Amino acid sequence: METASMIKEWRVKNFKSLAQPNILRLAKINVIAGANSSGKSSVIQSILLLKQTLQYAARSRALALNGPILRLGDLDDVKHRGSTDPFIEFGFKVEFGEHERVNQFASRSTTLEGLAYRGNPWRHLDLSVTFADSSSGTYLDASPEEQSSKRSKPLLVSMAIDLKAQSGQQEQGHNFVRLSRRVTHDISVAPTVLNQFEVAIDDASYNEITTDKPDPHIIGGAVQHFLPSWTVVQFDAAKLLITKVADYLTSRQGNTLLGSVAGVDVTDYPLPRDAVDVINKWLLNKQLVGLTQQAQEITAKQAREVLQRHFRPKGLLSSINDSDDAQEAVRLREQLLSSMLPHLQPNPSLEIEQPRTIRNATEYIRDFFTQGVRYLGPLRDAPRAVYPVEALENPTDVGYRGEHTAAVLETNAGSVILYHLPPPEGMDIDYIATAESEYGPLRDAVTKWLKYMGVAVEVRAIDTGVFGNELRVSTEAEGAMHHLTNVGVGVSQVLPIVVNALMAQPGTLLIFEQPELHLHPKVQARLADFFVALALDGKQLVLETHSEYLIDRLRLRIALAEDDDAREMISILFSEKRGGKTTFTPVELTEYGAVTNWPKDFFEQSQRDVGRILKAASSKRRARAEGKS
Repeated sequence: METASMIKEWRVKNFKSLAQPNILRLAKINVIAGANSSGKSSVIQSILLLKQTLQYAARSRALALNGPILRLGDLDDVKHRGSTDPFIEFGFKVEFGEHERVNQFASRSTTLEGLAYRGNPWRHLDLSVTFADSSSGTYLDASPEEQSSKRSKPLLVSMAIDLKAQSGQQEQGHNFVRLSRRVTHDISVAPTVLNQFEVAIDDASYNEITTDKPDPHIIGGAVQHFLPSWTVVQFDAAKLLITKVADYLTSRQGNTLLGSVAGVDVTDYPLPRDAVDVINKWLLNKQLVGLTQQAQEITAKQAREVLQRHFRPKGLLSSINDSDDAQEAVRLREQLLSSMLPHLQPNPSLEIEQPRTIRNATEYIRDFFTQGVRYLGPLRDAPRAVYPVEALENPTDVGYRGEHTAAVLETNAGSVILYHLPPPEGMDIDYIATAESEYGPLRDAVTKWLKYMGVAVEVRAIDTGVFGNELRVSTEAEGAMHHLTNVGVGVSQVLPIVVNALMAQPGTLLIFEQPELHLHPKVQARLADFFVALALDGKQLVLETHSEYLIDRLRLRIALAEDDDAREMISILFSEKRGGKTTFTPVELTEYGAVTNWPKDFFEQSQRDVGRILKAASSKRRARAEGKS
């Protein structure tokens, strides 16, 4: 089984009917079932909300409630009704797999090396974000138009990223960043984009961004969307300048230390008289000619030229590897710093930094939601004779309604992918343990799975030039190819699911709402086998469904499995709403596929109706028998 990265936990609080903190433990296949309007879609919307923000919103927008995927209104519309809690919270935990490339979705890959602590790869990443009303006036905001807005918009209040590394079962490292928006009564701080947030980071990250900065102090940080963009470090530029001057005068690599600090070039720095005296004393002790006394001002460059000219042929600067000379250079450097320090005027300066690990974690989160989360809604595109040419944001993604399926299939028909084959016909086997995978072109993989489901035996995407793309299918062996408009609607409903899922990379989170719509019960059951194959490919799924056939097939796969891998792969959550608040009950399954805690109304209707049919039939037979007698 592919061991790609996977979301292990999703957290939501005060969002729509999810009033109380909801911590959802996720597996490879996650089925969310329940009555209509019980809160199933709210979980999916919470995931898509973060995706919509990172993928489509301006980076100054903390949370995009309205966009191409969702249109949710304003903050008052999505906060739980009746709640006095002003905050909405989201969070998740990712567990990384054993891949060399942790970030399969980025244009520039984030490797394990980029997400590592002293050689130990990161195994867990945790993100928490909290939003509040921007019009409350409680928090500092650098945007006056946001402060004066009468509308209720989300404002990022706090966020945290935690990274933990492991070696075996032992935790080996912990990096973190926590940002908290400053409150308005902090009158000592003027709101700017540089200091809207107070910042806390781990010691290793702090040392990374403050090394070589005298008297460092983190004064704040900034965000893009809800992720950290930079940390602002304040330091004494005057101390940094004299440090660089001392290094320039005494280091073998002096010429590589050229540059400027706070607008002052290191070589042009005028040495104070005390520093000149230190150099002259050093030269006199060497019985060398000192710096000229006539010059009103001696620059660092002039002093270095004199030092170089008077060193013995090998020279202190060039023989820095000699231990005696190296120690002498260190002593001279310390004396120069001591002589220049009393003449300093403090010069507080700012520098924008970001620890490498935090930057890589931020890139991972952004790339995961923009490229690694794929969603297909319940209202899929109706069949068409020709699909017009459209610009594809992602040449492997069929779109949120499946509207790009024809273009994606035509473009990638010959692309070689690794996928698991369907189960053999008519055999009750341990599919999870025995499933075979192969490399092959996308068109073959799509055809094999459609044939297994019983909806088509062949499918072709044809480029018709300026008119767009045609989708033709055959529903019978050796049969004619037809437009989608001339075959059952089920083909057009399941084809986007198959194409989109097969083109997704391992580690992708695939979200399907009501994938069973317009499908025959047999097809619904076999669609569950396709989802199992995707999980074996290293992809994660969230399925919102009303299909007992799909769930029963997953239970069958658990019952047929020889070990517990199948049960660990599948999670079923049943949603219930009481008093306007949604709760989720994990449906517990035994190794035999039996439900041990059958929730009320969990697919009971058909069984109740069967019982009522039998009872009615029995009563009818008894009445007729009594009538005859």
